[in-house]
Amino acid sequence: APLKNGNRLSNQPEPPLTSEYLGHELVPGFEGRGPMNLPIKVNGLGFRDDEHPLDKPAGTMRVLGLGDSFLMVWGVNAGDIFLEQFENLLQQGRVEPVESINTGVPGWGLNQYYLFLKQTGLKYHPDLIVLAYFVEDLAGPIQERIPPIQYQGGLRYKGGIFHQSRLFNFTKFLADSIRHKNRTTRIGYLHDLDVRRADWAKRPNYLMIESADENAVRYENILKDYMIRLH
Repeated sequence: APLKNGNRLSNQPEPPLTSEYLGHELVPGFEGRGPMNLPIKVNGLGFRDDEHPLDKPAGTMRVLGLGDSFLMVWGVNAGDIFLEQFENLLQQGRVEPVESINTGVPGWGLNQYYLFLKQTGLKYHPDLIVLAYFVEDLAGPIQERIPPIQYQGGLRYKGGIFHQSRLFNFTKFLADSIRHKNRTTRIGYLHDLDVRRADWAKRPNYLMIESADENAVRYENILKDYMIRLH
């Protein structure tokens, strides 16, 4: 995704940029379309969410979400993100307001969750922290700073001559809909559990198979270290 660099919006895709502390971050104020061709709007602090002041309003129950693209969510509109749905469930029957803050960034893992929480997340004074863990989030041992890295995703900025054409957008919408509808039949990994198991077996950091080998035990211990730090 376009990453934090302080530039203004442009009609052209911006090359992947980097963060000196977290590896990469979203560009504050980005407005455009994601890889699923849905609108993505990033707030001034670099989250796909509304603006949230650090100071928590009196009486508010605040929920802080940590995660990657599975929390940010490319494939649904902002109001349908599961953290928003969780907020709505918590609000039912409560007089006091509930506020969720989605800090998901594509490509982040446990290292970034820990560093972001330590640097910024706790300043929001959350009453509850939701960590949306995915199997690939356990990349390696804890680091106190993530070297700048290039995130190879991509977003398209709002505007440009083609995106101003209704015919172009309608045609692209139809093509994308057909492509994503048939994706599971084209990609064995998505519809064949045996294919997924075979792939998981090659990745000890996924911790998805029963194993007592040295690599699996090593990653189990790394995960314990993360959980202790995050706690």
